Amino acid sequence: MPATPPETPLEQAARHVSEAEKRVERQSAILDGLVKAGHAEAADKARHVLRTLQTSLDLAREHLELERTMSR
Repeated sequence: MPATPPETPLEQAARHVSEAEKRVERQSAILDGLVKAGHAEAADKARHVLRTLQTSLDLAREHLELERTMSR
């Protein structure tokens, strides 16, 4: 089986955005479930994690845009 060629920086940045979007979506669902179940303390912690993941996603999107600019 032939080896898979390594990702370009642009491909890697795009993958990182996609993965971060999935993490944010998953954490949002967890948070919603905790809120609906009335687990206020756990929901606060989940909200903090969500903010952190959102910041990571924002940074990944900025990096993707930089890679797109550099690849033109």
